Amino acid sequence: MATEPLAFPPAIGDPWGDTFLADLPVVAFDTETGGFDPFAVPLLTVGCASPDGLALEITVRHEHYQPDEKVLSINRITGARAAGGCPWLLIEPLLEEQFDGRVVVGHNIGFDFGFLVANSPAMSLPPAIDTAAICRFLWPGEKADLASLCRRARVENADAHGAGADALAAMRGWVFLRNILRDRGVTTWNKLCEAQAPIPDSMRRGAWPSEVAAMVAKARKRGATNLGGSASA
Repeated sequence: MATEPLAFPPAIGDPWGDTFLADLPVVAFDTETGGFDPFAVPLLTVGCASPDGLALEITVRHEHYQPDEKVLSINRITGARAAGGCPWLLIEPLLEEQFDGRVVVGHNIGFDFGFLVANSPAMSLPPAIDTAAICRFLWPGEKADLASLCRRARVENADAHGAGADALAAMRGWVFLRNILRDRGVTTWNKLCEAQAPIPDSMRRGAWPSEVAAMVAKARKRGATNLGGSASA
């Protein structure tokens, strides 16, 4: 069975090494999108959350966004909401500021990073922790979606599929997971990056870091700039 890491460092090293997981500077990140292909559908909202429970959600401006009915039923982002959003060129530096000097926590974070690559191909991806991969590592064969993590961690997420709410749920899930990881001997950043989770055959994909790297190469090859996107997991 294929495996994927629970976390992955930036392209050129990282400063944390043997830092204990509870001492890592972290920020959670999530997106809502118009579908699954970051090069074909828009990035609709982005959300960040801090360990102290503060959450931020921003809608990306798309003047001509026409939501697919199935997608609309999930994230509830209408064309009118997208038209009243903030231009991506103003959102991008805010995200870079949030990511600077921190490890980004997210549930299936590779999906969200894929949309960053499509919309901001020059942005350096930060080091990241995938709470979904951690769930597959701790409980192989069991459900690893965000709702299941919330149930395990006894975290409420009444506004599921909202980027800000899901980022906050991922952050609270991370606090829960790192305590279990510690009891399993995964105590530091280095050990977290070394650990591997099984990828079920039903997922039909490779490890997220490799997939995101491929997206980076694809974006650069196309000379992609801001695609004015929108999307989410």
